[in-house]
Amino acid sequence: MLKSRILIVLALVLAWAGCSRETSMTVTNHSAVILTNIVVSGSGFSEPIGSLTAGSERQLAIHPRGESGVRVAFDAGDRHIDAGEQGYFEAGDYRVSVTIEPDLTVTVSSELGKY
Repeated sequence: MLKSRILIVLALVLAWAGCSRETSMTVTNHSAVILTNIVVSGSGFSEPIGSLTAGSERQLAIHPRGESGVRVAFDAGDRHIDAGEQGYFEAGDYRVSVTIEPDLTVTVSSELGKY
Protein backbone atom coordinates (compact mmCIF):
# COMPACT_ATOMS: atom_id res chain seq x y z
CA MET A 1 0.00 0.00 0.00
CA LEU A 2 2.74 2.48 0.98
CA LYS A 3 4.79 1.51 -2.07
CA SER A 4 1.82 2.27 -4.38
CA ARG A 5 1.32 5.69 -2.78
CA ILE A 6 4.98 6.52 -3.18
CA LEU A 7 4.82 5.54 -6.86
CA ILE A 8 1.70 7.68 -7.40
CA VAL A 9 3.29 10.70 -5.71
CA LEU A 10 6.48 10.21 -7.73
CA ALA A 11 4.49 10.00 -10.98
CA LEU A 12 2.60 13.20 -10.12
CA VAL A 13 5.81 15.06 -9.28
CA LEU A 14 7.44 13.95 -12.54
CA ALA A 15 4.36 14.91 -14.56
CA TRP A 16 4.26 18.33 -12.90
CA ALA A 17 7.97 18.88 -13.51
CA GLY A 18 7.58 17.94 -17.17
CA CYS A 19 4.84 20.52 -17.61
CA SER A 20 6.79 23.35 -16.10
CA ARG A 21 10.01 23.13 -18.10
CA GLU A 22 11.46 26.42 -19.24
CA THR A 23 11.31 27.53 -22.87
CA SER A 24 13.44 30.39 -24.22
CA MET A 25 11.66 33.19 -26.11
CA THR A 26 13.05 36.26 -27.85
CA VAL A 27 10.75 39.15 -28.84
CA THR A 28 12.23 41.56 -31.42
CA ASN A 29 10.86 44.90 -32.56
CA HIS A 30 11.77 45.47 -36.23
CA SER A 31 9.27 48.33 -36.52
CA ALA A 32 10.22 52.00 -36.49
CA VAL A 33 8.08 52.82 -33.43
CA ILE A 34 8.13 52.16 -29.69
CA LEU A 35 5.83 49.26 -28.79
CA THR A 36 4.13 49.41 -25.40
CA ASN A 37 1.97 47.13 -23.26
CA ILE A 38 3.41 44.03 -24.93
CA VAL A 39 2.00 40.73 -23.69
CA VAL A 40 2.92 37.27 -24.96
CA SER A 41 0.68 34.39 -23.91
CA GLY A 42 -0.08 30.77 -24.65
CA SER A 43 -0.99 27.52 -22.98
CA GLY A 44 -0.29 28.04 -19.28
CA PHE A 45 1.63 31.33 -19.51
CA SER A 46 1.01 35.05 -19.89
CA GLU A 47 3.99 37.38 -19.72
CA PRO A 48 3.71 41.15 -19.82
CA ILE A 49 7.04 42.45 -21.12
CA GLY A 50 6.38 46.17 -21.13
CA SER A 51 7.90 48.26 -23.93
CA LEU A 52 10.41 47.74 -26.71
CA THR A 53 12.07 50.59 -28.57
CA ALA A 54 12.55 50.35 -32.33
CA GLY A 55 15.20 47.76 -33.17
CA SER A 56 15.44 46.26 -29.68
CA GLU A 57 14.73 42.80 -28.35
CA ARG A 58 13.91 41.12 -25.07
CA GLN A 59 14.72 37.57 -24.00
CA LEU A 60 12.57 35.77 -21.49
CA ALA A 61 11.90 32.33 -20.08
CA ILE A 62 8.34 31.06 -20.37
CA HIS A 63 6.72 27.98 -18.87
CA PRO A 64 4.12 26.64 -21.30
CA ARG A 65 1.89 23.76 -20.30
CA GLY A 66 2.60 21.17 -22.99
CA GLU A 67 2.01 22.09 -26.64
CA SER A 68 1.41 25.77 -27.33
CA GLY A 69 1.43 28.63 -29.76
CA VAL A 70 2.07 32.24 -28.81
CA ARG A 71 -0.37 35.13 -28.89
CA VAL A 72 1.12 38.61 -29.08
CA ALA A 73 -0.70 41.84 -28.22
CA PHE A 74 0.77 45.35 -28.03
CA ASP A 75 0.17 49.04 -28.58
CA ALA A 76 1.91 51.00 -31.34
CA GLY A 77 1.06 54.67 -30.93
CA ASP A 78 -2.73 54.90 -30.87
CA ARG A 79 -3.20 51.43 -32.41
CA HIS A 80 -3.80 48.23 -30.44
CA ILE A 81 -2.58 45.10 -32.23
CA ASP A 82 -3.62 41.57 -31.28
CA ALA A 83 -1.89 39.18 -33.65
CA GLY A 84 -3.73 36.08 -32.39
CA GLU A 85 -2.06 32.77 -31.66
CA GLN A 86 0.70 31.65 -34.01
CA GLY A 87 3.45 29.06 -34.17
CA TYR A 88 3.96 25.77 -32.40
CA PHE A 89 6.33 24.69 -29.64
CA GLU A 90 6.36 22.52 -26.56
CA ALA A 91 7.58 22.97 -23.02
CA GLY A 92 11.28 22.40 -22.74
CA ASP A 93 14.14 22.64 -25.15
CA TYR A 94 12.56 24.94 -27.76
CA ARG A 95 13.75 28.38 -28.76
CA VAL A 96 10.89 30.63 -29.84
CA SER A 97 11.40 33.83 -31.84
CA VAL A 98 8.68 36.46 -32.04
CA THR A 99 9.31 39.28 -34.51
CA ILE A 100 7.21 42.40 -34.86
CA GLU A 101 7.80 43.41 -38.47
CA PRO A 102 8.07 46.98 -39.86
CA ASP A 103 4.37 46.85 -40.89
CA LEU A 104 3.44 45.71 -37.32
CA THR A 105 2.57 42.17 -38.37
CA VAL A 106 3.93 39.41 -36.15
CA THR A 107 5.89 36.34 -37.19
CA VAL A 108 6.65 33.44 -34.87
CA SER A 109 9.19 30.71 -35.43
CA SER A 110 10.45 27.96 -33.17
CA GLU A 111 13.29 25.54 -33.25
CA LEU A 112 14.01 22.49 -31.17
CA GLY A 113 17.32 22.76 -29.35
CA LYS A 114 19.99 20.09 -29.31
CA TYR A 115 19.80 17.31 -26.75
